[in-house]
Amino acid sequence: MTAAAKLSHALGGSKNGAGWRAKCPAHDDADPSLDIVEKNGLVLFTYRAGCELQAVLAALNARGLWRNGANGFDHSEPPARHAELGEPDARYEYTTVDGAALGFVYRWNARPGRKKEIRPVWRIDGVWQWKAPPGPRPLYGLAELAAFPGRPVLLVEGEKAADSARDHVTGHVVVTWPGGTGAVAHADLSPLKGREVVLWPDADEPGHKAMRAIADRLTDARSVRGVKLPADLPNGWDLGDAIPANLDPTALIGRAVDVRLDRLANLPIKKASALIAAELPEIRWAVPGLVPDGVSILAGSKSRGKSFISLDLAVAVAAGGNALGNIPCQQGDTLYLGLEDSERRIRDRMNAILQGRPVPDGLDYATEWKTIDDGGIADIEAWIAAHPNGRLVIIDVLAKVKGKPDPSRGVYDQDYATVGPFHALARSRNVAIVLVHHTNKGAAADPVLRISGTMGLSGAADTTLVLSREAREMHGTLDVRGRDVAEREIALQFDPDTGCVIQLGAASDFRKSEERRAVIRLLAEGVDPMTPIEIAESLHRNRATIRALLSKMHKTGEISRLPNGKYYASKGLNQ
Repeated sequence: MTAAAKLSHALGGSKNGAGWRAKCPAHDDADPSLDIVEKNGLVLFTYRAGCELQAVLAALNARGLWRNGANGFDHSEPPARHAELGEPDARYEYTTVDGAALGFVYRWNARPGRKKEIRPVWRIDGVWQWKAPPGPRPLYGLAELAAFPGRPVLLVEGEKAADSARDHVTGHVVVTWPGGTGAVAHADLSPLKGREVVLWPDADEPGHKAMRAIADRLTDARSVRGVKLPADLPNGWDLGDAIPANLDPTALIGRAVDVRLDRLANLPIKKASALIAAELPEIRWAVPGLVPDGVSILAGSKSRGKSFISLDLAVAVAAGGNALGNIPCQQGDTLYLGLEDSERRIRDRMNAILQGRPVPDGLDYATEWKTIDDGGIADIEAWIAAHPNGRLVIIDVLAKVKGKPDPSRGVYDQDYATVGPFHALARSRNVAIVLVHHTNKGAAADPVLRISGTMGLSGAADTTLVLSREAREMHGTLDVRGRDVAEREIALQFDPDTGCVIQLGAASDFRKSEERRAVIRLLAEGVDPMTPIEIAESLHRNRATIRALLSKMHKTGEISRLPNGKYYASKGLNQ
């Protein structure tokens, strides 16, 4: 008689389809409402009247039907076999620290036509079920762990390996966790708090990865050491397999290394004292003071001259000439990607920049290029590899090579990741890469905030160059910032006929010169001498600032002053 039949008979039940139906012992059941069926060695209940499981089990226990009760029925034992796999080749019992059974892991060894099978069977809500326990899952060997609190712990992967290790290793408590490499996160490692733990991985990458994950979690262990396995072990070997004659488990455990120190040894940490004394290479410049090795972003509004500036830099480096009119550059091969321009427009700009000088042989160009996600970076690296003297790569514009957006990432992360491949390439090849980009239409006070997109772009770049210039103005400024450049703002002059650009120097000095010229122009064009207040109002400037400027200009002889305090132009504007 099956266990389900015994229970039904004891409760006065009768056959009902594939199972049995009896009166529920948890309440006064006039109409039988408890269905009982046996499947895969387990007794399953259906409570048609809505009674709770614990109430039914308590009532059965009170009648002696649930544990060691009448008719010899004892439901405390797990199923002896699986309906499909049959009897297991091995059973591994998981217990509490007191030795009470919590569950089992059954193992069926591999055989012809069938791979190895591992199935957990666990007592859940008082009923044996073919499923893993809810987390956190207990360790295998808890009772022994509690019985020997002073012994070091050897943690291995798998119950078979744990049992085998107990035969080969003395002086240690051997434990493992249920579920293998894929269940490390579910293991309850709290019993290892304050213990000396040695990790023995399987001889494969998943095994080593699992032990690294466990080591990361054992932050409150007294110590964590890892066994270094011989390199000649078969892939996947563990302590449950035959142990080679030349392998001494005890000796390997004795040579186990501190996992934390071992990890520290593989980190790129250096002594600051050594850095002070180290001989480091000087910063390499494509354009001295402006474009060092690494990634630079040159940003500006549409049709304000950023493409002219980028081509000017390319020509100067390729020729070993002067960038922006007066910045000497060392010659180096240059790749210019003019991805928004036609060949005619690039030629016209190049002729304007060269002013009859020969085209440098070190300048290559292209008007189309693959995107980052389609091999564009690899193609740039191929060009660099073919040009040992390569110094500069300019991409005008970045948007043409960015590739498709990644909807799984935030826009900041996407922008940062866009610059990442260029950054890695520039560092590995010791070249400068300039990414030409647009600015927003807003008038943010900080030039870096005008760069289109998020701060991810400027944050990932080594250098930012932000061009500010009003439409049809002859002058503009270039804000320069970066990790290897001096933060400054330089003044630029644009030729209205050719578009060529010349660096004038510090923007602050240029603005002062402009203010002085404005004062001289105002006084030269006026009929009568003017007071400081009249000059300040005419120029829409602060009175105190203009008063201080007039005093300086009077001392240098640029303007003259009457006894009544009025000023007049002593010289012409161009004198």
